[in-house]
Amino acid sequence: MSRELALASISLSIRRLSELQKEVAETQGRREALERLQEFQARRLAASYRDLSADRRYQAAVEFFLTDLYGPVAFEARDREFQRASRLLGRMLPLGPLEALARALALQALTLDLDLRIARQLASGPPLSSAEYRRAYRACGDRPAREHQIELVIAIARALEHFVQQPSIEVLLRMAHLPATLAGFGTLQSFLERGFSAFRRLEDSDAFIRRVEQRERAFMNELFAQPVATQRPDATPAAAAGAQ
Repeated sequence: MSRELALASISLSIRRLSELQKEVAETQGRREALERLQEFQARRLAASYRDLSADRRYQAAVEFFLTDLYGPVAFEARDREFQRASRLLGRMLPLGPLEALARALALQALTLDLDLRIARQLASGPPLSSAEYRRAYRACGDRPAREHQIELVIAIARALEHFVQQPSIEVLLRMAHLPATLAGFGTLQSFLERGFSAFRRLEDSDAFIRRVEQRERAFMNELFAQPVATQRPDATPAAAAGAQ
């Protein structure tokens, strides 16, 4: 990916996020349905990665994965900073980190798009059940988009794995901390620093990334492959993914 393509991708993702966030804000009941969904997904992810969260070797990386990359946290502040900082980033950041940021925005836009597709199938109500989630997930379909979502997560993780081996990246992040904060890009800078710090502390980044990919693909395959009616009442997607 060239520098121009990375910046174009960032702009495209920001526009898409703005459109999706507008739908959430303007459509009655959409935010409530989205919150139900994201709460369910947060529980699912926590259950799936409880074992890795308890392992000191992976704690920081799991937290970054569950919050900054794949979690239910709203990123409006970070997205606004991307929009304002895109030209500055294009001049200051090495191509590798710029590509990682472009993928992070693409992942955020795709994830919100997929979440909203499911949310449109839901109504407000009590906490989302596994059976209701399965029905909505399967009704939305689009396996290629789900595959691409996982691919983006893994690509970002691999990029971070590569960055921690380059001392120059750490120096650049340290040098940029105060200027970025003073310029109003503190949320963006924090995102970069958390990702770098999390992967620097990993003792075996390759093993962690492979386990994440295996579990997320197993979760996706289980949902697409088996009809809801064939599942035991207590067989939740979280349990299925977490058992991998």
